[in-house]
Amino acid sequence: MKKQKANALATESYECVRVLSSFKIVDIAIKIRAAYLGVLLGILCAPPMASADRIGPLAGEIVFTIFDGHQSNLYRMAADGTMPVLVFKGSNHVNGSSLAPHWNRDRQRIVFTAMQDGNWRLFSCNRDGGDVRPEPGPSLFDDPPSSKLNYDGGLSVVAGDLYYAPNVGKKIKLYDYRAAGRKPRPEDDDGGAKDASWSPDHKWVIFSACGEKKFYDDAEPCHLYIVTPDGKTRKHLGPGAAPDWASSNP
Repeated sequence: MKKQKANALATESYECVRVLSSFKIVDIAIKIRAAYLGVLLGILCAPPMASADRIGPLAGEIVFTIFDGHQSNLYRMAADGTMPVLVFKGSNHVNGSSLAPHWNRDRQRIVFTAMQDGNWRLFSCNRDGGDVRPEPGPSLFDDPPSSKLNYDGGLSVVAGDLYYAPNVGKKIKLYDYRAAGRKPRPEDDDGGAKDASWSPDHKWVIFSACGEKKFYDDAEPCHLYIVTPDGKTRKHLGPGAAPDWASSNP
C-alpha cells in the first residue's frame, strides 16, 4: 500500500512538472537561476496536505448543546458534523437549558443536567430524546463530569489555547485563540477552547471554541471542531458546546 501511494505521488509530481514545462515556467526558472528550480517545483508540485475534505468517514455520534438565544438545547449528530438533530428542549420556567450532555456507558442513553424545582439535577433520555428520567448522582454544578473539565490524555487549555503533550518536553498547539480573533476585551473574556476530549479511536480531539470573531453575531457563541493530534488537520463541525463523542457500537 505504501509503495502504491509513493508511486501515485511520483506520478502526480511528474505530471505537474510536465504541465509547467508546457507553459515554459520551468525554462524561465532555469534562465533566472538554476537554484530556484527546486524551490519552484517544491512549491507548485508538492503533494497537498491533508484537508478537512479528505479526512474520510468518522465513526460514532456526538451529543452537544446549542444556545438558541434563550436557552441551551440538547442535540445529536454524526461524527463528521452532518445530520444534527434536536434531541431535547427543556421547558422549565426558571431556566429551560440542558447542559453538559454525555453518553452513558452502554451509549444507549444521554445524561445531562437540567433544572427541576429550582435546582439543577441530573437526567437522562434515550438517543431520540424520549423516556426522560432522573438519574442519581451530582449535577453539573455539584460535581462537573471529569470529561468536561479535566483534560487528561495530554490535553490542556492555557489562556484559551488548546495543547497536546504527547510526551514530556513536547507540546503541540492544536488551537490558537488569539489567531482566531478573540473578543476585544480579554479581561472580560471567557472564550477560547473548552470541553476538549478524545474521539473513541483516539485519532481526533474534539472541542468547543467560544468567542471567535467570525461568529460574534451568532446566538451560540461557541463552535465545535475536531483536530488531529499533530494539529495539521482541523474540521469545523458547526455551532455548539460541550461535545461528547461516542463510538457507534457499545
